[in-house]
Amino acid sequence: MYVGKETVEGVLARLAAFKASAAPHEQEVAACILHNLFDEYRFLAKYPDRELQITARMFGGLVRMGLVTVRRAPAARAGGEPLAGALGRTW
Repeated sequence: MYVGKETVEGVLARLAAFKASAAPHEQEVAACILHNLFDEYRFLAKYPDRELQITARMFGGLVRMGLVTVRRAPAARAGGEPLAGALGRTW
């Protein structure tokens, strides 16, 4: 995504397929990707603008596609706070 080989939409589609898969390994891959993405929240304030925008689209796509919900994923809000701060916004 960040080097232009993948689109956010493509990554989200693949993640949705993995999460919905009957194969336990693919479900584990989806869970690992989501876990790692939310672990990154603490570094968002240091992201360059381009990468921050890509990551914001990724977080938004996760919520839009129902892969995570803000209500059920407190880390989504925690991840959004540094993102909002980096963009000069507040919750």
